[in-house]
Amino acid sequence: MSHTNSTANYNLPQFIGTDTPAWLTDVNGAMTAIDSQMKTNADSASTANASATTANGNIGTLGNLNTTAKTDLVSAVNEVNTGLGTVSGVASSASGTANSAKTAIDALTEYLSLSTYTDVTWTCTNGSVSNQVSSVGTHSARNNSGTLGKFYGDISFTVTSSTGVTFKSSDTGFRPTSSFNIVGFATKQDVTPSATSGHDATPLSIKFNTDGTLEFTLSAYWYNKNVLINFFNSLLFIQDFGDVEND
Repeated sequence: MSHTNSTANYNLPQFIGTDTPAWLTDVNGAMTAIDSQMKTNADSASTANASATTANGNIGTLGNLNTTAKTDLVSAVNEVNTGLGTVSGVASSASGTANSAKTAIDALTEYLSLSTYTDVTWTCTNGSVSNQVSSVGTHSARNNSGTLGKFYGDISFTVTSSTGVTFKSSDTGFRPTSSFNIVGFATKQDVTPSATSGHDATPLSIKFNTDGTLEFTLSAYWYNKNVLINFFNSLLFIQDFGDVEND
């Protein structure tokens, strides 16, 4: 047997007392392995030396470093890294602030965008009227959530019920979380040609329902009168502020 054992790293022969060395395989093989590894080591050392020379040329001289510890390369590198960390932190904070601001601006832009328009019709749900304007005369403009908008236009009719009347609109698209009234959201006016008084417009309270409909009621005072309802073209926050009035 040529050799019983081998070295751990390069598999070189290791003999015991009863082994008979085989020169062509054991010794030649070992020498070839040693030679190859020495050449690999020499090439690696040469490459490392060239890299070190290049790095040294890139670094330049310690005197040119703009640091407080010019004679200590480790301190210099640490100081630069500290500065970079500070810059990175400031940049990250600024980016976070900018992203938060953009998110807030986008949300505000969407909230203020009155991009949806609806023609709104009205129906007398209690009492009776005649000469009601048949064409669509009122309109809503609102944001996507129905929480901000405008309502504008007018309707006219003659009250023929002596007990008063109640009107209800089609869906305006407004979506309050609870029903509420807005005082003075519209005006009511007696426009009967023969009327000697009552031509001045007076405030009308409008109820906003959660299903998007609007409602208003006129008392018996308006019996046999021609009535004009005007809705103000103003911005509406679809929220209950407690301004309730009974007409």
